[in-house]
Amino acid sequence: MKLLMIDDERMAIEHLKTILEKSQQVELDDVVTFVSPSDALQWAQTEQADVAFVDIEMPEMNGLVLAEKLKSLQPQIEIIFVTAFQEYAVEAFEQYALDYLLKPVRRERMQTTINRIHTRLKEKKSLAKSLEMVTIHLLGNLTIQKGDQAIDLKWRSGRVKELFALLLHFRQQPISKFDIIDYIWPDFSDKKASTHLHMTIYRLRQLIQTHEIDVVIKFQDESYQLILGTEIVVDVDQWHHHLQQHPTVTSVNIRACIDALHVKQGRYMQNLDYNWANNEQAYLEKSYTNRLMDIARFLSETKQYDEAIKYYEQAFQLNSYDQQIMIELFQLYAIKHRNSDIERFYKEVQHIYQEELVTPMSKMIERWYRNWQKKLE
Repeated sequence: MKLLMIDDERMAIEHLKTILEKSQQVELDDVVTFVSPSDALQWAQTEQADVAFVDIEMPEMNGLVLAEKLKSLQPQIEIIFVTAFQEYAVEAFEQYALDYLLKPVRRERMQTTINRIHTRLKEKKSLAKSLEMVTIHLLGNLTIQKGDQAIDLKWRSGRVKELFALLLHFRQQPISKFDIIDYIWPDFSDKKASTHLHMTIYRLRQLIQTHEIDVVIKFQDESYQLILGTEIVVDVDQWHHHLQQHPTVTSVNIRACIDALHVKQGRYMQNLDYNWANNEQAYLEKSYTNRLMDIARFLSETKQYDEAIKYYEQAFQLNSYDQQIMIELFQLYAIKHRNSDIERFYKEVQHIYQEELVTPMSKMIERWYRNWQKKLE
């Protein structure tokens, strides 16, 4: 782990180095220090660092500006601001800083920062590894990708594709052959359906073998199960893992929460029309909308209003009937004095109630809008 420190006060740098050395988790040989921001930027043009400790109040260049320039040179670098001034906290987190340390830095507080660094670098390592693996995408169109290359599965029939999708859907447990038949061939006689099932399983196994995908279709006790190899990841599993690992959005994990949103490229198996997928599709849409709201509320609480509005608007696009999303979005438009957006959004909400829900406008929204109009008078 390579650390970069920039502070115009040499004593402050030495203090941080001493604390890091006492932690016994950082080698001082891996720490590069500068008292001049311009010298640090010149170094960063040819050398790489994992983390940069950046003082904010420096005469040559403000640390917030320096951090932005470092990020442009090394997008993956993590920024930790070190300052004696609390008032920079909001601006620091607007740059998605990994942490914000107040001087004088205490040893116990530095340990928290070191833990955050290790967690973040571990997440990055895991992400880099996943880019080398086979990824099965279900959040959007059903596709299989190796690294950044899509695997072109030439499905011999729609039933082969549906069987593969069904086994993926139930991948955590065996599914009986009778349930498979009920899902895919409900109108066939038992004998005919069984014949079609066996033929489709055979074709699917051939397809998997042809493309050398590390997947096994296991048959036991009249049931089938798709067993995925260790080098295969499913985007839905990644999403569930993220929610378990980060149940709430905080200043520590905000970057990870925003990054995780990119896992979802669309609705669950959106290019396929399978009734058995509807419940999972609804559940995943709700969990994604909830996470958008979690992020939006955190950004709003930390006064990053423009960023918060972006995520509220995305949440509204996914659930345009949610009154709470509407109210909170109206409130943020008002905080930012975006009056034209309030008028536009009110008309949009009116249309939803009148034309889609066919019900009177929400009294809560109507009351908020009228009170807002009075304040303008």
